[in-house]
Amino acid sequence: MLKQLEDALIKLEETSHNSLKVLEKERQHRIKITNEIEQTQQELEEILNNEEQMIRNIIAVELEKPVQIGTKFQAKLIKQIEVAKFKHVERTNMVDELLETNTNLRMELHLLEKQLQRSQAQVQDFGNQLSQKQTEFLDLQILQVAKHKELKELVEEVQEMKELLQKVKEIQFTLNKVIGKNNNNANNNNEFSKTNSTEEAFKLTQSKRSVNGNSLNNDYQQDKNEEFWYTLPPTPPLKLPRIK
Repeated sequence: MLKQLEDALIKLEETSHNSLKVLEKERQHRIKITNEIEQTQQELEEILNNEEQMIRNIIAVELEKPVQIGTKFQAKLIKQIEVAKFKHVERTNMVDELLETNTNLRMELHLLEKQLQRSQAQVQDFGNQLSQKQTEFLDLQILQVAKHKELKELVEEVQEMKELLQKVKEIQFTLNKVIGKNNNNANNNNEFSKTNSTEEAFKLTQSKRSVNGNSLNNDYQQDKNEEFWYTLPPTPPLKLPRIK
């Protein structure tokens, strides 16, 4: 989003600079036209002055001549004076139009200068905004780099924890495997002991069965006698008489 804003500000600044160039070009063009109008005005004023001077000279020359009888010369003189006056009035009207045009152009030029000043102020404002946004963008980039670094460190820590957890799982699996193996060995040993005891008892029984009846009776009697002697109280010592 900041990138889009920065691009928009750059385009706006370029547009403002282009507008300033157009306004400056228009201003130079108006100044050129104004100068041309002023030059034309001066030329027309010189022409008018020359015509007025010419008319005065004609009148003065004709007045210095002796009075001639007849209307032909008077009519010619009057016609020349009227033509000169008509041209003078025509050029005067043209000068007035040029003056009005020049005044309008000066007003437009003044407005263009104000618009140019406003555009320059806007461009300056846009430049300040762009500089501020660029500073904020750089700060955000620095913050983003710091966050990326922290995130990278956090990812590395998480990866280390995962590896450690995997090692713990492997150790636990190995321990469970060893414990299960020991339990199986113990169970097998118990079963083996039980089996050996059963087999020995069975063999002993078979051996006892193979003994004849007399042996069994003797064993039984011996067992009973041993049991009898074991159950008797202790015998006191005998007191034998002394031989004199």
